[in-house]
Amino acid sequence: MSGVNLSRGSSNKGIGAGTGVPLTPTIIKAQSGQFDLEAVNVLSYTGRDLPLISNLEECVNTVEINFSDNKIPRIEGLTTLGKLRRLVLTNNQIEQVESLEQLESLEHLLLQGNKISTLAELNLPLLQMLPKLVSLYLRNVDGSQSNPVCKLAGYRTTILASLPNLRNLDGERLRSTASNHFQTAAQRVIAMGGADATAG
Repeated sequence: MSGVNLSRGSSNKGIGAGTGVPLTPTIIKAQSGQFDLEAVNVLSYTGRDLPLISNLEECVNTVEINFSDNKIPRIEGLTTLGKLRRLVLTNNQIEQVESLEQLESLEHLLLQGNKISTLAELNLPLLQMLPKLVSLYLRNVDGSQSNPVCKLAGYRTTILASLPNLRNLDGERLRSTASNHFQTAAQRVIAMGGADATAG
């Protein structure tokens, strides 16, 4: 799955307010084509210099959001979106992963082209709280749109050790955890056999 152009919503052209204007319920309804915020399933609002994430409290049934190519400085305003499965925040001004604790259904998190610089800002303990997270992008598979954290030594190995359920990191498919579990079980059997032999 490519990390680029993942919007499946309607075009932003001619819809909503001008650039740099926060989302309002009216804009959300116009952009999604819905009359009721609870009916919004997919919300795409890209390239509009959106300054923050707001007014999503009633979008409780939304499963996909694409706010790429904006000027969002932080992740916020998502606490009621328990059904959200895909969050695309590519090319913004985000410096830290935060406020995702309530997104128990989140499977795909795309953060390429932001300003996350350290593993502390990546907030792996928080990402570990997302039981269904299987796909994480901090850069594209060709290395473009890279966050500064991607240049740190041990970046990849640290993430994989912390998030063993990932199937896709930066566009690269990973071996399934079933294989890892099998290997772990095999190692335990070998270790137990060795212990029995020593005991004998």
